[in-house]
Amino acid sequence: MGRTIDHFLFFSTDVSEGIVSLDREETRHAHSVLRLQKGDTIFITNGTGRIYSCAIERIEKNSCISRILGDKVQELPSPAMHFFIGLTEKEPFEAAIMGLVPLGVMHITPLECENCQKKWWVKKWEKHAQRFRNKMIAAAKQSWNAWLPALNKPVKLDKALSMAKGLVFVADMNGETLDKSLDKLTLQDTVSCFIGPPEGFSAEELDGLKKHSAGLIKLSDKRLRTELAATVLAGNIIQKFIN
Repeated sequence: MGRTIDHFLFFSTDVSEGIVSLDREETRHAHSVLRLQKGDTIFITNGTGRIYSCAIERIEKNSCISRILGDKVQELPSPAMHFFIGLTEKEPFEAAIMGLVPLGVMHITPLECENCQKKWWVKKWEKHAQRFRNKMIAAAKQSWNAWLPALNKPVKLDKALSMAKGLVFVADMNGETLDKSLDKLTLQDTVSCFIGPPEGFSAEELDGLKKHSAGLIKLSDKRLRTELAATVLAGNIIQKFIN
């Protein structure tokens, strides 16, 4: 009788006619690290809300084929959150998006601001985006979140404001307290959250956000790094609706 591996979530978008195939990297972990064998039961998500329970039918060094035994669908995260994050250096931006995945954020848009520094994203964005996607997949697997966020291309603030829906929140040390801001939020809302780059939003950018009826939110008495501010805001939004 095969084992059931319920402490690890695999990822694959190769799902067809009741069969799921793992890619080379996922197969390597299954074969060489977990030492899985034919007949073992594993769990796989495709990032669109489903977690499949699967029985391995064939596993080799570079190939793992499983048959779907059943599946369950995770509810869509609610409220729906779209985060616009002022671009930092690559590593802090990576940390920001990895922190948002387990909290149920569904859309992440990098934001080009006046105070952004080295513009590493201008060239080879697709290459960077693939690395970020891999990091988001890792965060989704670790947290057993079956919803993988959409990562958009970097945009400027005027474009971001045209994309923003629902309530608009901006992390700002001069804003109102978090409790007062979250009192306006219901489970059915869509919320667009703006986090500035390390030097913050410029005065002109803040004026543009205010004209868009954005609510300024004070997250702390101290100045927070971009990646920490994003996680704190998303975490508090989710905490409000945890039973």
